Amino acid sequence: MMSKRLCFLGLILFVFQYCTPVKVVSTRKHPTVELQSYKTFNFMDIQVKNDSLTQLNHPGIQMLKEAIVRELSAKGFQQAQEPDLWVNIGIVTEDKVQTRKTDIREAPVYIGQRRYSWKSEEVEVARYKTGTVSVDLVDAEKN
Repeated sequence: MMSKRLCFLGLILFVFQYCTPVKVVSTRKHPTVELQSYKTFNFMDIQVKNDSLTQLNHPGIQMLKEAIVRELSAKGFQQAQEPDLWVNIGIVTEDKVQTRKTDIREAPVYIGQRRYSWKSEEVEVARYKTGTVSVDLVDAEKN
């Protein structure tokens, strides 16, 4: 039982090797599932639920699918139209803004009549996306 969990954890770690930085938050396995009883897999259809993922064939998704195929194939699984296991990929992204505070070294602002003013402000440095990917293996017969 423990070796199967380690095997599944290893699969998840290898799948995410191309996405940096990666932090595997958790892995769970149903206690009655025996992965050796499954032989084939395929991917569930992609459904876009928001505007953050506008391209279904985004290079990141394709790279993730290739990594999953490579790891499952190495474990003896074969990709098939009518699979034993469905691979469900869930992606949640969020737009982030990196800021910094100004300090006194930045020039004070002249406001007239020999008066200067300075106050600390938040200045935008960069915009980026952060996200979470979940990979579920679903029994095709039992759902």
